[in-house]
Amino acid sequence: MEISWLLVLLLLCVSFLIIKSKAQDQCLPPGPPAVPFFGNLLSLRQNLSNLESLLHDLHEHYGPIVSLRLGSRLLIFISDRQLAHSALITYGATFASRPTQSAIREILTVNYHTISSAKYGPLWRLLRRNLAGELPDEGGRSLIDDELIALCSEFLIAGTDTTSTALQWIMADLVKNQGVQLRLWDEIKSVLSKSDSEDIEEGMLAKMPYLKAVVLEALRRHPPVHHLLHHAVTEDFTLGKYVIPKEAWVSINVANIGMDKEVWDNPTEFKPERFLEGGEGINVDITGTKEIKMMPFGAGRRICAGLGIAMLHLEYFVANLVKEFEWKGIEGEEVDFAEKAEFTVVMKNPLRAHLVPRK
Repeated sequence: MEISWLLVLLLLCVSFLIIKSKAQDQCLPPGPPAVPFFGNLLSLRQNLSNLESLLHDLHEHYGPIVSLRLGSRLLIFISDRQLAHSALITYGATFASRPTQSAIREILTVNYHTISSAKYGPLWRLLRRNLAGELPDEGGRSLIDDELIALCSEFLIAGTDTTSTALQWIMADLVKNQGVQLRLWDEIKSVLSKSDSEDIEEGMLAKMPYLKAVVLEALRRHPPVHHLLHHAVTEDFTLGKYVIPKEAWVSINVANIGMDKEVWDNPTEFKPERFLEGGEGINVDITGTKEIKMMPFGAGRRICAGLGIAMLHLEYFVANLVKEFEWKGIEGEEVDFAEKAEFTVVMKNPLRAHLVPRK
């Protein structure tokens, strides 16, 4: 008899959870049906290893905003530039925090003492201010050892891995598109011919609009990360017609936004000219403040603090690599643009090229 009552009680609890889950999900962004406790883990377990393909299919089926439940964790994916602008710019303060993550992540970030992992608030402002500018001479407090260690780690990982990844994609595009490389070389020669220096100096980069166009086009097609680090809302919030719960993990699909056919003509084509006069990308704001057309560095309060130095490094490195060498493909080999997701999205088969010193 007692066992029967326990079974009845268990069934009632499960029924209650199912009804409660369905009631809550009515206001959430659409997504595949989930079951209590497991969410979508059971139905999608074979596809989670290829998240890019899975999300592409889900967005095709459900639209620009999709929700998934992995166990008790609710993930919301946004691939629409206008929704992304609303979340990151219009309501930026609401979406500026980070979700609580695993114990391992807590250890790696020294108890969330990195700019990228710290929750939105005084600590994050202190870390950000220290990286982007200078600490004030008076007021505030000094950084503790854990914060200094975390910042050094962030310099090495965020400041080098993403840049080296982007640089390899840029050079791969130039190997594949020899006409673009030749035009860039002509621009570099023209600028150098008007200078007393044989070396490319920082001040010369502003006189090379085609160089910037090449870098921007490569970042549009091959952003080093396809999804921004997860955001979290500080309170339940309605985005469009859907509710974003406080505990949800919110991810913005950078790669999809850069391939929006409503913005970019033939988006899969490598065409730096689109960022020159008359092109659809002229004067594009990569910070996304006014409008998001592409966002390789994120947008809003959590935008990459190293955006300026990253663009400077990429332009400087590319200019010097093209100045010193002619980059050719290996005979009998095609440049392989297949992607592989690591910390960043790298070339699955690293670039192989034949470098010929310039005379």
